[in-house]
Amino acid sequence: MLPRLVAIPGLAVAAISQDGAEDTEAFSRTHRLADRGVQMLVDPNPWPASVAYGVLSTPTFVLVRPGGGVAAVLEGWSRDDANAFAAHAARLAGAAVPIVSTSSDGPALRPG
Repeated sequence: MLPRLVAIPGLAVAAISQDGAEDTEAFSRTHRLADRGVQMLVDPNPWPASVAYGVLSTPTFVLVRPGGGVAAVLEGWSRDDANAFAAHAARLAGAAVPIVSTSSDGPALRPG
């Protein structure tokens, strides 16, 4: 199960998939990502973008400050870290802090 995707005003979200275009599109459709303002991008095998940015595990989240520069990076899945990451993003955007994952979403930790 995916965490709740919440639109934060003033925040653009892009998801980069290491799966092929067809699988990525199916995933996006299933989870209605485009409806939630998430732009899906594909990093094709051998994953040049992931290599260039040093992605060691997935998912990896990168929060970019308005105007550029990395504000935070979250690698792998941790519910507490995902909620803290979303709170950081909301504060940067001047928006209300959302809860993006609860225990109903599945495991609190997942190896990447």
